[in-house]
Amino acid sequence: LFHKVTYIYVVDASQSTLTFIPVADCGDGNSDRGVKHVIDCEILAIQRANEAANAGGNVDLVGLIQFNNVAELLQPLTQPWARLSSDRRDPAIIDQLRTIAPREATNYQAGVEEACEMARDPLNDNYQTVVIFVSDGAPNLGTTTKDTIMNNCGNAIFQTYAVTEAADCDMIDTFNLRPGVDSPDTLSEIAAFSGGKCTKVPDVSKLPDLLVQLEKTTWDGVTVKVNGVAAQNATINYSTEPSIEAPASVTYSGSVPLGPGVHTVCLETTSSTSGILDVAETCKTVVVEAIEAVPTSQLVNEGEDARFTVSFGGREPGCDTFGDKIITVETCDGSTQITETLTGDDGSVIVTVLAVPGVKEACYKVCHAAGFGSKSCTITTVEYLEAVARQITDSGVNGDPLIMGLSGQLFKFDGRNGAWYSAVSTPSFQWNMKINNYETCPDHSNTFVAGAGFTFFKNGVTTSRIEANVVNAHNVDVGCGHDDIHNCLGFGSLEIVIDGVKHVVGGDYKTKDGFARITAFNTFYQCSRKWYDFDVRPKEDINMMNVSIRSGRALADDEPPVFDLITGLKNTMIDQEECQRWINDRKEYNDIFMQPGHYSTIIIKTADITLHLEYKQESERCNAHTIDVWVSSVSPTLLEQNWEGIIGETKDINYIPNGKDSLMIDRSAALKHRNDADYEVNSPFSTRCKGCNHK
Repeated sequence: LFHKVTYIYVVDASQSTLTFIPVADCGDGNSDRGVKHVIDCEILAIQRANEAANAGGNVDLVGLIQFNNVAELLQPLTQPWARLSSDRRDPAIIDQLRTIAPREATNYQAGVEEACEMARDPLNDNYQTVVIFVSDGAPNLGTTTKDTIMNNCGNAIFQTYAVTEAADCDMIDTFNLRPGVDSPDTLSEIAAFSGGKCTKVPDVSKLPDLLVQLEKTTWDGVTVKVNGVAAQNATINYSTEPSIEAPASVTYSGSVPLGPGVHTVCLETTSSTSGILDVAETCKTVVVEAIEAVPTSQLVNEGEDARFTVSFGGREPGCDTFGDKIITVETCDGSTQITETLTGDDGSVIVTVLAVPGVKEACYKVCHAAGFGSKSCTITTVEYLEAVARQITDSGVNGDPLIMGLSGQLFKFDGRNGAWYSAVSTPSFQWNMKINNYETCPDHSNTFVAGAGFTFFKNGVTTSRIEANVVNAHNVDVGCGHDDIHNCLGFGSLEIVIDGVKHVVGGDYKTKDGFARITAFNTFYQCSRKWYDFDVRPKEDINMMNVSIRSGRALADDEPPVFDLITGLKNTMIDQEECQRWINDRKEYNDIFMQPGHYSTIIIKTADITLHLEYKQESERCNAHTIDVWVSSVSPTLLEQNWEGIIGETKDINYIPNGKDSLMIDRSAALKHRNDADYEVNSPFSTRCKGCNHK
């Protein structure tokens, strides 16, 4: 671990750092004859961090930047122990640090861009670069640095610190922003873009100790993964209380419940140096022979039949015939409800169960008798949706933004090029969408959604964030960037960011708290959802169903299988028959996440809402991208909340369409606010606007 890390210190030198703080006992760091100032504690913290870097041996390059209205390079990359001259007592980095004289405003953009330029310096040949970014306030100048951090910053990781009680990781000084000019990132966003984190430090005198701890190597614990997904229901028992600081050793044992089938169970241990994770993993294959019954849909319309796919895990295909298998289905209270059983193409048994009138949730016991007196059973449940929850399933945003309201409304929303807008805003859920204009496309078909941000709250606190973005709005056929990679989403044009972690290939993911499941995979024209507005079929995708990249990657076990999710979308697909053949192939070879494609499907599922996203790109009439979003299901609990935003407002019925189909109406007939700007927010996760739930 020695000599593999570069530290870039970025210090807020704005006028506010001269604020007098009674508890800031940090001396006179810049010799301005003033004490108990924020800047004094910032200087002391960097000095202590540099001393720890020298003592620890992990850091062998450091640099120093200050920022206010602009950024200034105070010390180019050098060794943390290097001096300006032989007669100097302290390292050069400390001598330069003491020259800081605070003034002017707070421009995070300037500090970030200067740090990224230093991170790209040819002298920086270290394995990892950590930017220690310290500020006492909120940005009031500059614009976003997301693209710079994620694509042009030498893979540097930003560890940001919000110092003083008045500072906050998610704060922006909106009062002093220049309208239409400034749109800065928060400290949380700067950290999240790079995979780092923001730390709030209310007591500024504690900052030096925090930065000293950053250099140390720590042991962060053990995670159990089943088929590549963290098992939330795993139990780990340690022989002794694990030591926080390395080097140390501890023995442990654990358990995790498994369903039927073949599973890869991995124990993942993590440690960190300078906030950078290091992971070690050991894996074992586990086979569980048992019956499993999975509803083809967890949510069934009231009055319709429930259907289960019954599979026999842990056995090789062909070991049993259906003549040997007897399936019985009954309600958990013992009354029989079975009506028929059908053999599926994959060797499973499909059981249809009559819906029980007036019952919102039904419990079923599915059993299998294989002869010789052996019998295995499983319990599964199905929730029946009431009519009020069903009417929303065709709502969302589609094409050249066409809004499909929650109560049957259908209207256009233009928006401003590059701006974010609140689509749905409730106390526990926020969905924002980004509008992008493509000048080369035909009039009235040249504005599409190019980004979607979803935020989930609990008791007013943000718990998780998910973002889907077009990587480069002006180019299609970007490519995966490597000859060995074929399964990048949207052929390199789509990315998903889950709680600050970027994903560019298909997979079955979860938020850090396990609340939301995000399933993403490439598809092709026949398997994409029908556009409401217009449809373009790329030449490259015409024969995509004949292309397959096979892999042994397993699917998540503790959730309904991915193919059940896809089957639930089949009725919306352009060519159901052709798509079904493709799905059967993917199921046989277990390679759904390894497929190439210019179209991509993303399914976001929580206990309260399910969202269906379709990414498409066009290269025939013009170069364009679109991310269409449909609301697939909403729980009664979420539906009862107050809904605001462009789509949210349409929940309260203010227009009832005539006949069976929705009719186009003017936006003024569907929305409360006349101006598009009333719904505009300043970021993918912002919750503040006139038409939002959070004013």
